[in-house]
Amino acid sequence: MPAEIRQLQERAASTDMVPRREAIRNRVNAILPLYQLSGYHPTPPPRQTATQSTKAAGDDPTDTPARPRPPTGQPCPDGAGGPPGRKHAHEEPPPNRPIEDAHDEASPHRIVSLPDVAWISARDGSRAPRDLEDEAARYHPGRHELTINADFGAITDLITHWQDRYRGIPGARGVIEAQVREWCEQILVEVVLAARSSTWSDEQLHALLSPTSFTAALLPRHLLHSMLQKRLAQKLGTSRHESDRSTAVIGSSATPVEMC
Repeated sequence: MPAEIRQLQERAASTDMVPRREAIRNRVNAILPLYQLSGYHPTPPPRQTATQSTKAAGDDPTDTPARPRPPTGQPCPDGAGGPPGRKHAHEEPPPNRPIEDAHDEASPHRIVSLPDVAWISARDGSRAPRDLEDEAARYHPGRHELTINADFGAITDLITHWQDRYRGIPGARGVIEAQVREWCEQILVEVVLAARSSTWSDEQLHALLSPTSFTAALLPRHLLHSMLQKRLAQKLGTSRHESDRSTAVIGSSATPVEMC
């Protein structure tokens, strides 16, 4: 088949009515409040009875009564009661967070500030040698931009896996690559949204939005594989692997014919 015709088929097959960015935005909007982590509440120590408190105080006259803890949700005096670096629940979240009106149920058109996404690859020269080598992505806070390495092994392995199962199907390569990119991008974008919508300190945000963190986010396989299996079946039909397995199951369950 001429290369021009194959490219046209792949382009037509990979065309989606909803651009990838808008598809991700729609999914995120549906569960918007979940990206704002609840405030941190230190676990209170076990309560002591009046007898235990009196006995403990009487054992050592130098002991001073413990400072009473404020009720849940009240500010902790002098910054006590929480781990270093993490802000308390009563503090206001940092400005310029990506989710706007996340809890405004009256707002019918809530807008999510998705990061701009750039896919780079050594294959087309957009990724320089050693840039993001064997890493999934990096985030630029100042530009609110996510750069994803299309050559990262977790991404290319998924593409190869599904190409093998849809070998010989016209346009399959374009569809598979588009779907793998969309769902990997979905995961990485969610990491950015959840991290920036929380009350983590700057030091913690730097760690959460590091290339190492993004790399770890793409290492799990089962849920991503299940979603790709479902979406590719909708667009390309049942894969060759699934067809062969179904045939084998049917063949093994057939009742043998008795010889007369």
